[in-house]
Amino acid sequence: LKIELSTGYHRDHYGMPGALYLTGYPDALNPQGIEQVGRRGTAFPKDRGETEDYYITAIPKFSLDIVSYNFATSILGSFRSRRSKGLNIPEAWGGAYSEYETVHHIKSYDFQPKFEFGARFFDSEIVNNFTLGYDYFYAIDGILSGNRIAGCDETEIVKETWGLYLHDNVRLCDAVLLNAGVRTEWAEYTFDQKKVLTDYGTKDLRNTAYEAGLGYKYNDASQVYVNFTKAYRSPNTEEFYQNKYLNTWTGLEEGGLNKELSQQKSHNFEIGIKDGSFKWLTFNADYYWMSTKKEIYYDPSSFTNTNYSPRTIRQGIELETYASFIDGKIRPFFNYIWQQAYFKGGQYANECIPFVPKSKFSTGLTISILDGLDWFTALNYVGSRFKVSDQNNIAPKLKPCLTVDTRLSYSWDDLDVYFSIHNMFDKKYYGYGVTNSAGTAETFYPAAERSFEVGIKCEF
Repeated sequence: LKIELSTGYHRDHYGMPGALYLTGYPDALNPQGIEQVGRRGTAFPKDRGETEDYYITAIPKFSLDIVSYNFATSILGSFRSRRSKGLNIPEAWGGAYSEYETVHHIKSYDFQPKFEFGARFFDSEIVNNFTLGYDYFYAIDGILSGNRIAGCDETEIVKETWGLYLHDNVRLCDAVLLNAGVRTEWAEYTFDQKKVLTDYGTKDLRNTAYEAGLGYKYNDASQVYVNFTKAYRSPNTEEFYQNKYLNTWTGLEEGGLNKELSQQKSHNFEIGIKDGSFKWLTFNADYYWMSTKKEIYYDPSSFTNTNYSPRTIRQGIELETYASFIDGKIRPFFNYIWQQAYFKGGQYANECIPFVPKSKFSTGLTISILDGLDWFTALNYVGSRFKVSDQNNIAPKLKPCLTVDTRLSYSWDDLDVYFSIHNMFDKKYYGYGVTNSAGTAETFYPAAERSFEVGIKCEF
């Protein structure tokens, strides 16, 4: 019998510099551009936010082993309170009369009992691990949003879910592995707008997911596998509410409650190999294909979160390899991803999903200079991407970027000390870019230039 307890507290205050505009736009839309204020400047110096977050989790667990059988039961219970606040003062568009504030205070509760059973039947090679569980989740999101000078909306959204699942993992022999599982969930939402707008409504969603997989081990450290999954994702409470704000392109107030949002569902297929035939080399590769129906996304034409109909498609190849030479003193690695993501039918048929690079990779190595002293260096590449909200694929892409990170660390008993340099060669690039539905209003978020980090960690 054992019990695990954990708790945490976090608080922060931060500025929100927002996007920088290209020069060449009309003054009304370009109060300050990159050339005027530089990469580290901002057109929104008064925007700011803060967060307070704390939680407590308890997991009592009882386990029992009897000959070839083992039983375990556990109950996860948790409480979390997260309060976030953001303030936007668009000075260039009448900041003296508009201060748009959004506050989310989310309180959530989890109750998750689970029963696990494992057995080796009749001294055979068949080993079975069975899991049965029940999940209960409750969250209440108190929202305050709008122009705090003129009066903010007050809205309360409640999400309550009940989920039941079972999963079975069977090893038929040393070489053949089977896994299968199913889950069903009921989700109930309540929407209560108290002011400035008043409204009350409910929404019920029901979902079922399942998984089936087969693996074949061709040696003790290697296997090939295939897996198929039907999955779902119900909307989070904050996704039903778009923050109230002043649309600087139209001069109108946008955002608010959108009760029409529904769950997204997907079918996933994956086939792959995990090879550890050589002690000094590990190689993994897989191909995946995912079809998502009614994917939840932000629609730049309606300024709300919505569901895309009919489908989006994602497929890709993932490769990774790790090696170890000279008794682990030199450890190189290489990771590569090729991916394709596009809209299947509908308004944006055959267009690429924004902000998804077709290729990216990371490669580098760790050198153990002395016992406990490691030097790590990595080269990171991210390919070109369409800007966020460019579903029509008509604006110029963000350019690809190549950066180098390095880290020197020293471990002594339970103490770790490290020094890191991120973007060592001071590469200047845009880490994020956004446009409107017409692709005519491009804004950019410059990525961090060279930065340094030093830290210490102690475990006891």
